[in-house]
Amino acid sequence: FEKYQPKVLRRLQEVKGMRTAQNLGIPCPQKRQKISSVQTTELTQITFRTEKTPEEIQEFYTNIAREKEWKVQSQSENENFFVSKYKRNDDVITVLASKPIENELTLASVEITTAEE
Repeated sequence: FEKYQPKVLRRLQEVKGMRTAQNLGIPCPQKRQKISSVQTTELTQITFRTEKTPEEIQEFYTNIAREKEWKVQSQSENENFFVSKYKRNDDVITVLASKPIENELTLASVEITTAEE
């Protein structure tokens, strides 16, 4: 292993892809740890951990939704999650935020379902 020299990779100048949640005007909180993202033609989902509480996550997305003229479709809470749904035309945003156990970070998922064009 001492003499191993990895192949030098060429740096990409630009990465192109499908539209993202950011392109739809839905930001994520600062100081988040991105866990995963999934994107299809009808769905974009981002999962992350954050120091924000589930209540702060719900308030964060409610404020943004109202600002961007999304309607609050529903908000609910059970013993493990806060769930919020927002709707604009045929598009739906679903936000789930888990209640952390002890000193864990909050796990949150934002799913944007878009109507086929």
